[in-house]
Amino acid sequence: MKFMKAIGINKSNSKNKLTIITTEIPTISETQILVKVSYAGINRADILQRNGMYPPPPGESEILGLEFSGEIVEMGDKVDLWNLGDYVCGIVAGGSYAEYVKIEANHLIKVPENLTLTEAGVIPEAFITAYQSLIHIANIAANEIVLIHAGASGVGAAAIQMAKSIGAIVIITASKEKHEFCYNLGADLCIDYKNQAFDEVLLSKFPKGVNIVLDLIGASHFQKNLNVLSRDGKMVMLGFLGGVNISEANIAAIIAKRLKIEGSTLRNRNNEYKSALVKGFSNQFLNDSKFPFKPNLDIIFPWANTDQAHEYMVQNKNKGKIAIEIKA
Repeated sequence: MKFMKAIGINKSNSKNKLTIITTEIPTISETQILVKVSYAGINRADILQRNGMYPPPPGESEILGLEFSGEIVEMGDKVDLWNLGDYVCGIVAGGSYAEYVKIEANHLIKVPENLTLTEAGVIPEAFITAYQSLIHIANIAANEIVLIHAGASGVGAAAIQMAKSIGAIVIITASKEKHEFCYNLGADLCIDYKNQAFDEVLLSKFPKGVNIVLDLIGASHFQKNLNVLSRDGKMVMLGFLGGVNISEANIAAIIAKRLKIEGSTLRNRNNEYKSALVKGFSNQFLNDSKFPFKPNLDIIFPWANTDQAHEYMVQNKNKGKIAIEIKA
């Protein structure tokens, strides 16, 4: 039996403090790969899980972490697309806050030659979620107008760039101090949701509304999202930073404008679905082995300071992604 270091949750106190623990190195199946982790990306799902609100799917690692970069150190008998020593990044349903993580071979992405391992550690979850939402679900097209909430978040920053690469017009909401960051990524209009009614500002400039809303906020924005969607508009809901309960809403617009509203997750999708997403994203955007977008890495914390990394996100300080360095 072999052991590794990982980040564990100390549930003996109310803050569920994170600490480095010793645990078993994962055992891989014939279709999986074992990766020695260099960097892991921080996601709000990690914070929810830490607080008991988002448990991993059955059979998945209880260790936090949904994305990583690192080096292949072991491969299953049926794996033939990779080599020992390859530098890779990928999405997992849990386990990347550790020295080693196991992953299905088809869920891996080779680290693009123009990215560092640090940058690669924060691209999989955000960019594959953006791909899933904008292209796989919403079928975004050139010249369509898309509203992206939480534009300076990891997913938001990825979605801005991806939507612009398709030729869409991009509107985002974010606090004023994050507007420059979003404009630099390609946003056409930034709205300060703290001091402006985003639906009024948007409709004053685009009276017919938007074709797509990418929503990570939830209840507090629901009615305004209905207001700004155009006929046959689509809303993809990914989060609920603004709450889950709506006390009152006028749903007439859903019927009158023939709106399509779809909730989506990535973590609990099956292996085949994730494989298709990774393949689709790679084929569309990584054909020349170079990453065509900015990875949006904001700050790196040592993994001993993962508590601080989580607090940085809770306080909404990040513009883009947060990483932890996994170093024994």
